[in-house]
Amino acid sequence: MRHLVLLAFVCSVLTPGSPVCAKQMYEAMTTVINVGTHQHPPAPIADLVELAKGGTVLSRAADTLMRLHVTDDPTSVLKTIEVTEIKDTNILAIRVHSESEEVAKATADIVANEFIQYYDEFTGNKPGERALQVVDAAKTTPLPSSLRLFGLGPMVLALFAGLILVGVIIGMVFGYFIAKRARRKLPEPE
Repeated sequence: MRHLVLLAFVCSVLTPGSPVCAKQMYEAMTTVINVGTHQHPPAPIADLVELAKGGTVLSRAADTLMRLHVTDDPTSVLKTIEVTEIKDTNILAIRVHSESEEVAKATADIVANEFIQYYDEFTGNKPGERALQVVDAAKTTPLPSSLRLFGLGPMVLALFAGLILVGVIIGMVFGYFIAKRARRKLPEPE
């Protein structure tokens, strides 16, 4: 009876609504280029990376996200921001991860534009004489599920894990009956 309860539990865990099924995540990337290399001295890219990830830019982006009704919780989306330098260039890549493709795109573009505006204020550039510009609008790509193994989706992995568990349970049941039968056939000690 205990084994049937355990088997029923395993089958209930492997339903399609199982938490093993992860939600799809999207990554949006916007690129910002430093075209102000004629400045003396040009802004170091590492400083631009820190400025883009700074509190002022992110708080302005959060305000804009709320004002435009892009998301109700901008802080959770803004926690996923990555700003990196594209090697051997003067280009920054701003990446955002979100469960919504639209939120990822909008957030990447808003952060890029807030960064450019803040940089112009920070350096004293006039709005018409921007030193930075957005090269590419945000483009999204679905991120691979972290639960994928050898190209198998989470449902297939859950099915294999369930089959293995069922096999172990069946093996335990057969082992129990074989051991019980073997005990009956042994001669009694005198």
